Amino acid sequence: MTPKPLMLVGLAALAAMLPFAAAAQEARASTWVNLRAGPEQGYPLVARLGPGTPLFVQGCTAGYGWCDVVGPDALRGWVYAGNLVYPYQSRSVPVIGYGALIGLPIVTFVIGNYWGDYYRNRPWYGNRGRWENRPRPWPPGIRPPPTVQPPRPVVRPPDDHNRPPPTVRPPVTRPSPVTRPSPVTRPAPVVRPPGGGARPGGGRPPGGGGGGGAQGR
Repeated sequence: MTPKPLMLVGLAALAAMLPFAAAAQEARASTWVNLRAGPEQGYPLVARLGPGTPLFVQGCTAGYGWCDVVGPDALRGWVYAGNLVYPYQSRSVPVIGYGALIGLPIVTFVIGNYWGDYYRNRPWYGNRGRWENRPRPWPPGIRPPPTVQPPRPVVRPPDDHNRPPPTVRPPVTRPSPVTRPSPVTRPAPVVRPPGGGARPGGGRPPGGGGGGGAQGR
């Protein structure tokens, strides 16, 4: 009866080792790849590896955009998952699209612990503060959500019931036009006859003296 407990212990140990076996799965570089010190192109370059280089995948970022790998000579770093292929169902598939089906684990990147374990002898290790505050990159093919602008307030005209009554202007009174007096009518001038004419009231007849005196001589 004693072999059963030992068998159970062996099975438990094997089950405990399965996650570690899945965490180090062999992939290959499909082209020339850059091994970087973090899961983004802006991190320092650790090494450049040729096509077909075997790489043991330790895990990938969420979305399977970058994978933490172990390369030749125990080089450790991050590779873009689009340049990694993995044998799956008798063919090689890109890790970036098949990582979840393959069963690659999701891991997080902590620059302090990671660099402290693998890059203490690198010249850029002392300047790690430059990369510690970098924003976390979005996985390739996944765009960050667009920045939503707050809606502008709609300015509506005031309600007719709340509008003040229109200002009533008094009518403009214009002065009546000035009436000019009619022109003064002057009397017609007196027309005198030519040559002096007969004067009224006993004038002398023409020719001089009287006729009665001549007849008494």
